[in-house]
Amino acid sequence: MPEDKPQIGVKRHRELKRYQALSLSSKVRYARRLITRGLEQATRPAVAWSGGKDSTCLLHLVLEQEPDIDVMYNDTGVEFPETRAFVEEIASAWQINLHVAKPPPGTFWWCVEKYGFPLLGKRTRSWQEIKEIPGIRTSNKCCYYCKEKPSRLTCRELGIDLLFLGIMAAEGMVRKWGWYERGDFYHVAKEGAWKVHPLSIWTDEDVWEYTRQAELPVWPLYSQGHRRNGCWPCCMDMAFDDNHLQALHRTHPKLWRYLIVDRGLGEMLVQIKLGLNQGQLDLFASTLGVEAMAEMRPCFFDKL
Repeated sequence: MPEDKPQIGVKRHRELKRYQALSLSSKVRYARRLITRGLEQATRPAVAWSGGKDSTCLLHLVLEQEPDIDVMYNDTGVEFPETRAFVEEIASAWQINLHVAKPPPGTFWWCVEKYGFPLLGKRTRSWQEIKEIPGIRTSNKCCYYCKEKPSRLTCRELGIDLLFLGIMAAEGMVRKWGWYERGDFYHVAKEGAWKVHPLSIWTDEDVWEYTRQAELPVWPLYSQGHRRNGCWPCCMDMAFDDNHLQALHRTHPKLWRYLIVDRGLGEMLVQIKLGLNQGQLDLFASTLGVEAMAEMRPCFFDKL
């Protein structure tokens, strides 16, 4: 009889813990073996590179073995300006064979209008409560339309049959279960391509240590408090302290105000907090509009 999902999860969890406890040098050898295996199997492989620390480590490791490999960068249309500049700088310095996948202009805001803001994940406590508030729509469909679809189309146009990705199981429960169920080298039939995760057993500490040892360039916004690169309007981590929106307010106050005031996220957050608190807000929040709140009490929008 096949093992059920909980049993598989326990078994693979223990296995993953053993892998994650290995030394960095062992993990580097593990990654290099996966890269070699992928390069031997593929007709036209590519590396997915976001400019972030994980995928930059991966790119460095792959370029050691295949300097002319195709490199895929996905420009969602709402990337930080620092990200675009960083990608262009490194692509030139490393002489990367770069391909840029893009959605049609305005796709992110079209997704927001049609489906709602990317706000919280399904595994957060407040997600279901928010879904039940009348008039509130949240969705992460922007990930498909701005990232997945353009990337798949570009890979299909280029004939890419294997993609190296800098995904780590340690990033969260979804990534962990992906490793439990598929491992780090698997085929996606509907895309007609293999996916390989050479850093799957690494942790953040491993990535930063490898970055230091290899003297790799680093996305500049890490030093300003951002934990992840990606789309600047993303609010999927608003259930947590020191989230993306808080960092955006510190580093890009004009973009933050555009999102909160001009694009309506602030009004939506007010309505959500009303819904979660049985129609009650504190006196200060109740008497000010969103624009005044953004100026006088921006911390109101920090977290749900």
